[in-house]
Amino acid sequence: MQLNISRNAFTFISKNRLDFIGFQCDKFVKVGDEWHCIIRIQKKLVLGVKTLNVSLPKLEEIKFNGYGLITKLLINEKMVDHIEIGGPINTTLIIQYPLLARKPKRGTIKIAAPPTNKHQKLIDLNPEVPGEIKQDKNENTFLEVEIPENALKKGITVGYDAKIELRGFSSYHYCQENDCKINKGREDSELVTKLTRNHPDIAKLIEEVREETHLINIMKRIYSFLNQHLEYRTNYQRYGAIYALQTGHAACDEISDLVVMVLKSVGINSRFVKGFFIKEDLTLEGHAWVEIEVNGEWLPFDPTAKLFGVGMRWIKLLAETKKGDEIIQVYEGVSYKKPLIQIS
Repeated sequence: MQLNISRNAFTFISKNRLDFIGFQCDKFVKVGDEWHCIIRIQKKLVLGVKTLNVSLPKLEEIKFNGYGLITKLLINEKMVDHIEIGGPINTTLIIQYPLLARKPKRGTIKIAAPPTNKHQKLIDLNPEVPGEIKQDKNENTFLEVEIPENALKKGITVGYDAKIELRGFSSYHYCQENDCKINKGREDSELVTKLTRNHPDIAKLIEEVREETHLINIMKRIYSFLNQHLEYRTNYQRYGAIYALQTGHAACDEISDLVVMVLKSVGINSRFVKGFFIKEDLTLEGHAWVEIEVNGEWLPFDPTAKLFGVGMRWIKLLAETKKGDEIIQVYEGVSYKKPLIQIS
């Protein structure tokens, strides 16, 4: 069953298994023989409350994860596998870092800004302190600001207001329309060893990923392993993939680290992404996911929410070049207070 409403504002596709979900139904209400999906849209994202009417004879089970996304929806023993909201959403991301200096001296500060990619577009960037906008080889966008010594003595805040368009992106749909066969590079035996000696079942997963050639099938294998062996638990620092395997507990950082580690171990080019998730109250939560290279294209996947893509509440800031890359890069002798990060 497929139902399109108001120029693809909503798409509802029913198939046999869960593959990608891009927005939430706040609740289902049965009216006669019909189920009404109530979608509550926040005022700064899209105005109003919209109702998607879906004629379904029987709704058996609904579960929600920590992101307010449907993770399991059984209809007559079949799963709805794709629900996504149209867009785009236009918003402004505000980031401000108050700088501190023990011995003030001039230098350069770099702050990651939302790049333009498949699921978002940077429309305008207004810096707190004038600087230069640059891109690196990882498709990251940075604001580089030269800080004079006298500014640090007086106290200075660096940052920007970034106007962005959030569209969301389904890697699942992309791979239906394009060849997502993975050409694996050289395997990393050191990573394989680190993984296999810390979990009894990971060797099987590595072998399954090694044998698969299509990206979506690879990620289904990985998501199945995550569902069986990891329990989500909030962490206040990044502990890494091995911690997740040893404890069975992980937040988005550890889950994304583990996925990247598994993929790289068998020669699949992937990277860890830092960004934000827009919550129901329009505050921002730090979040991490992964991107995987296919034929020169980087496709997003959110292994924490088990999504084959990202929705319109995801704001990407930085794809790591090396583990531990920070959103703000300061020079010796300079630090910063807790930043202001919000949308408006």
